Amino acid sequence: MINMKKLLFIIGVIWGNLPVIGQQLPLQSQFNDLQGIINPAAINTNYLYNSYTFNIGVNHRSQWTGIPNAPKTNILHLDYIYENEPFSLISGGHIIQDQVSRIKTTGFYGKVGGLFSDDPTETGISVALSGGVVQYAINTRDAQLIDEDDALAFAKTNKLYPDVGFGMAFYRRLHKNDDLVFGGISVPQILGLNLAFRNEDNEFDIKRTQHYYAQIGYLRNLYRETSFLEFTSWIKYVKGAPINVDLNVKYQITNLLYIGSGLNSSGMYNGNVGLELIGDNLFRLNYGFGLPFFSTSPQFGASHEIGLFIGFN
Repeated sequence: MINMKKLLFIIGVIWGNLPVIGQQLPLQSQFNDLQGIINPAAINTNYLYNSYTFNIGVNHRSQWTGIPNAPKTNILHLDYIYENEPFSLISGGHIIQDQVSRIKTTGFYGKVGGLFSDDPTETGISVALSGGVVQYAINTRDAQLIDEDDALAFAKTNKLYPDVGFGMAFYRRLHKNDDLVFGGISVPQILGLNLAFRNEDNEFDIKRTQHYYAQIGYLRNLYRETSFLEFTSWIKYVKGAPINVDLNVKYQITNLLYIGSGLNSSGMYNGNVGLELIGDNLFRLNYGFGLPFFSTSPQFGASHEIGLFIGFN
């Protein structure tokens, strides 16, 4: 099959060796608005900073700019906190679509959990589960097969699989400066399944493996609700791959502008800049990018990401 070797190479690179966020999970920004995709129990920072209980956002990421058939990821996500002491309900979900060349993955997820706190504006511990289905699709239209008996020539090219995730998180406000500490652990892809496209003689398999995440963060208020520094770190582990670490800092310059910067242990630099309007509702427009900065970094080019986020009080 003319593109089979290319497909296997791309799959092996993306789902076998990528260190930025997870070998099989689509890449996304490590900054705050998309944390709920990685950890279903994560409390949206729009709620922690400004008490917006309902948040919705859309995000698009183009990776490896300039390379044909490079990965593209689209995300629609929402979350809602129903405040009620000592147990607040966490709910929400997301749709995520990731495409690499002829391979497209589409996931539909919902989540439910609880936030345990006598005062949710000050401190809390949360636990949540996510669940849904993932569709794996391979577009064989116009594919040129060298071997007429190739597995993909006869395979059913659309398959659905269940997916389950679990997460725990915490946060606490420090009254001396009204600073904030937060963190969590999660396994967003618990089910380890084999996805097989095959005929009698050969097969094409994608094996899904568990991904483990831990996060810790600290927000240092410079001026309440107007200016702050946020430091975060993500640690990711997948069996058979090196432990991967992200270190990020976000500087909220004013209540209209912020910038972010981060380094990844694989040798990638991540940056972002955003504009936001804060009032009864929140409107945030975010742009992010990633660049390799070591000669040993993955040399597939830059990535670009844009997102729109809205919070309702």
